[in-house]
Amino acid sequence: MALREACIFIMTRAARSLPQTRPVFHTGERQSSGDEGALVDIRNLGYSPRLPEGNIYDAPCPLLRALSVIGGKWKLPLLWHIAEHTEAACGVRYNALKRAVHGITNTMLNKCLAECERDGLITREERGKRPPHVEYRLTERGRALLPALRELYIWGQGLLEKTPKE
Repeated sequence: MALREACIFIMTRAARSLPQTRPVFHTGERQSSGDEGALVDIRNLGYSPRLPEGNIYDAPCPLLRALSVIGGKWKLPLLWHIAEHTEAACGVRYNALKRAVHGITNTMLNKCLAECERDGLITREERGKRPPHVEYRLTERGRALLPALRELYIWGQGLLEKTPKE
């Protein structure tokens, strides 16, 4: 059920940025963000929010594909750190990433960087032969991911605020 709620939330945020070209039809579903009482408009999304019949992991779902690309323990911290350096118009080196993301092993760092490069989120630029000098930067596809991650961050903040203290 959490995946369905996340899908509805993300689609609702996307719908707010779309121009309204016809009257809004509300389904009566409540939005799961901090806007209590707000109704979700699922008719003007531009795509169907309905989950496919049968096993949802067998159907080609853009949201599930996106989550598989950014999923995992280490990818988001790596992407955030690379994004900070990309916005400053410089790349980030391997050892700087290793120091910045506490607890990551060399094996996992290499694996995550290779996956992000394969998925087109980052580029690996070799500069100089001796000593080897490699820098990582976000690609356009990686930069396009940042607004969605910021929206997920805001949603997560709302979850943390509503979670009772233990």
